[in-house]
Amino acid sequence: MSEAVAILSLSASAVVEDVLRQHGCRLSDRDLASRRAEEAAGRRNEAAGWLRRTVGAVAARDLPEEPSEEEFRLGLRNGQILCGALNRVHPGAVPKASAPCVRYLSRSFPAAVATVS
Repeated sequence: MSEAVAILSLSASAVVEDVLRQHGCRLSDRDLASRRAEEAAGRRNEAAGWLRRTVGAVAARDLPEEPSEEEFRLGLRNGQILCGALNRVHPGAVPKASAPCVRYLSRSFPAAVATVS
């Protein structure tokens, strides 16, 4: 009978170790992914703050202080903020930074055609 208890005890401890190892890895992977997302958000917020300070009103209007990944991408999409920052860092680097035609991109095609006709 003691052999059966010993085998059962050994099997139970092996199962517990396997479960802990599996769940422990998953938790640490989640923690790592969460940490990486927080670090990316911190770098994005730092970059947005620098761009807002460097470019000024244009960046403040188009780029939130703490943008999501999508807001950051949309804010930089037209290139106006990046051209402004480049001209501040190296004056004359972008000879002509004109206003973009992004307002037409946000509307549907039929609505845009209706305003042109």
